[in-house]
Amino acid sequence: MLILTLICLTVLTSNSLLLNFTVICMKKDANFTSNERGVLIAGTAMGGIAAFGTLPPIIDIFGIRLVLSLCGIVSGIVTTALPELFLYGGFWAILIIRIIQGFCLMPAMPQ
Repeated sequence: MLILTLICLTVLTSNSLLLNFTVICMKKDANFTSNERGVLIAGTAMGGIAAFGTLPPIIDIFGIRLVLSLCGIVSGIVTTALPELFLYGGFWAILIIRIIQGFCLMPAMPQ
């Protein structure tokens, strides 16, 4: 059970860290300004703050296992959609994805 938990939390955390490493490796002439890159990296924290008041009552009702599983699935789906949204959606679409990833990452953080 501990191995399964470790794998699930690793996958969930890696979804939110994926863009951070991508931003580090971007060329200087990338599509985003330095301010936009900073906002994109902070998007995960924005989602975590939004989830802080929302998810604990939901966890009390449905349990951490179900909520964390659903958050992992949602985080995986939006991470898979990230390249398409990068091409067609631009900055705002990626920011929404980052906020969703931060929202889904919140149950994995100790309180």
